[in-house]
Amino acid sequence: MVNLLPKQEQIKLRGLYYSRLVSAFLFVLAFVCLAGAVLLIPSYIVAKEKAENAVLKLQEANMQANKEVPIKNDIELGLLKERISILQEHNRQSAIPYVLSRALDGRPSNVHITSLTFIFKGDGEGSVTLAGKADSRNALISFAENLKKESAFAGATVPVSDLVQETNIQFSLPLQFNLKTP
Repeated sequence: MVNLLPKQEQIKLRGLYYSRLVSAFLFVLAFVCLAGAVLLIPSYIVAKEKAENAVLKLQEANMQANKEVPIKNDIELGLLKERISILQEHNRQSAIPYVLSRALDGRPSNVHITSLTFIFKGDGEGSVTLAGKADSRNALISFAENLKKESAFAGATVPVSDLVQETNIQFSLPLQFNLKTP
């Protein structure tokens, strides 16, 4: 189609078209921003109220924690003693990461640990049983030798029944540990 308008008119019309297009785009953008801001106001109010409630609950919990609770009877005393023993047992658990790191540092890549069993006998004393799968007999023996070198463990021996197979050996290594300071 042939445009019969002179060049100056074409340029002028094209400029008007683009200015209207930009104006419409800016209008839509302003509307979207305004609508978004209006829609975010309820979320802001709800979040602010939740934060205030959380602060109030925290202050209330701190006040309750600071109150002295009188012991009314022997049942409460027994419950408190049991809670103390649970907390003491939890404090023993801090030895677990230390024992694990010492036991697994010398583990060859072809020995896979699938389960661990901890038994605490005293402060820093207990036993751990490492169970898993070794790709070869030599890898299992090497792992046991590395465990023997650790000063924290005693009695790191592979049971003879675990050495029957040549490959894909399911094993269970019982170890005694004694940690003076974990």
